[in-house]
Amino acid sequence: MKSKLRKIGINKKLLSFREISKLEHLMNKWAKAEIFYKSKDVEIAERLLEITLCHTYLFGKFTLPSYASHIFYNLRDLPPADDKLGEILKTNSNVFQGELFTNNIFGSDKAHSHYLDIVEAYRKVRKVSSLDKFTRMEERLGFDFAINNSVLWNKSMINYTRYLEEITKDPLTTYLIALVSEDTISEGYKTTLENLNSAKKFCKYRIFMKKHIELDQNSEGHGSACVKWVNYYFRKFKPSKSYVKKAINNACEFIEKRLKTYEF
Repeated sequence: MKSKLRKIGINKKLLSFREISKLEHLMNKWAKAEIFYKSKDVEIAERLLEITLCHTYLFGKFTLPSYASHIFYNLRDLPPADDKLGEILKTNSNVFQGELFTNNIFGSDKAHSHYLDIVEAYRKVRKVSSLDKFTRMEERLGFDFAINNSVLWNKSMINYTRYLEEITKDPLTTYLIALVSEDTISEGYKTTLENLNSAKKFCKYRIFMKKHIELDQNSEGHGSACVKWVNYYFRKFKPSKSYVKKAINNACEFIEKRLKTYEF
């Protein structure tokens, strides 16, 4: 069977590493996490929405800003962009805008991160909630205090947060995490949509997931942009074998820690 990463266009150099098979195995486990199949149960669906809320916050706080920062810093080691690089930067700029300052989910006339969209979906389920407490604590006492004192952030989510915060300091690790996330998150959303509780209160959560699938997996979507950058990075920067292995292993551990957050 053709590998997932080969199918989406990852270069042969990266695919040649033995560690890639483990990464693909974990991507499959992530896409088929048990909680997605159990989301017909209303309590599990609500918990999954809370988990999605935290994951979306972290994607906008650490993953995407780090991804953008590393790309632009790498440009310091290259001549000014030619047409080929310019097109790759253009598609990735669409990723930055589409995730961090956009209105592409519910059609608002304001530009904001996707976190604000999942907050809107969450408030359809819980009007006054632990989210408000988390937001107030973060504003007054900072992010670290808030996650350590909010019921939204359990031990596994805090461990995942700390790991993500640390490993996104590394460029190639961040590129791989962005790439596998843009593809696998949408696969998980597909599974969830097939099983999610039919209650009307989850309507905006459904829209959020459907729009993400559309944005991430079309031929010119966010996933494709990440693939193009990773392939370009390998051609131009020729990272060492030891560095690539470490980055793949970091990405594997990232998924393992994320899977822990889905346990219920």
